[in-house]
Amino acid sequence: MRRIAAALAAAAVTAVASAPARADDVGVGLGIGTLGAGVQLVVALKEQWNFRTGFNGWNLSYDTKESGVDYTGKAKLANVPVVIDWFPRPGGIFRVSAGFYANQSKFDVDAKPSSGVFVIGNNTYSATQVSRVNASVKYQAVAPYIGVGFGNAVERGRNWSWNLDLGLMYAGKPETKYTATCGSSLTVAQCAALQNDAAIEASEFSSEFSRNWRWYPVAQFWVGKQF
Repeated sequence: MRRIAAALAAAAVTAVASAPARADDVGVGLGIGTLGAGVQLVVALKEQWNFRTGFNGWNLSYDTKESGVDYTGKAKLANVPVVIDWFPRPGGIFRVSAGFYANQSKFDVDAKPSSGVFVIGNNTYSATQVSRVNASVKYQAVAPYIGVGFGNAVERGRNWSWNLDLGLMYAGKPETKYTATCGSSLTVAQCAALQNDAAIEASEFSSEFSRNWRWYPVAQFWVGKQF
């Protein structure tokens, strides 16, 4: 499907590359959805073809304590779409979309124990044996996209419009990190054992994200204004 998205995007770009944009058909939109809150710019290239770009994202942080462990997390969604829309029926609202997202999304979690235990790899460690655990995920910079949608922000004769995007973004295999910092009560040999267990967790952590989070669902609702 990744190849299909790339091929459709390339074909769409080729089809509209020589077509002059209609200067009076430019729209902007505000939206929200699984990509975060965003703004978009829509340009009519020729009949049945639009170009879209903009920015989507949000930042979320949280602090919580559970079972004697303090958790601090940060999540950042940040992406820039470069998408071509094709409307099968002239004047219609249904569209097929393809392109890519410049993706800078990442996630980070810190865990610092004050009591309780950690299960890392094949062993259990107390709060005095592990001073900190960190896990992070960073996605690849370019994510192909394929989807469908409803609405046309540059439909002639309408100043305002609603738009809906539904599709899949291929986020790919993310760069993951999992580290455990040795506590003061560990000997040199025990610290080495902890690092071996942390390597096991890192491998499982990477496999989990690579297996289940390569495809990211896109569902964005937009309100558009034509100029």
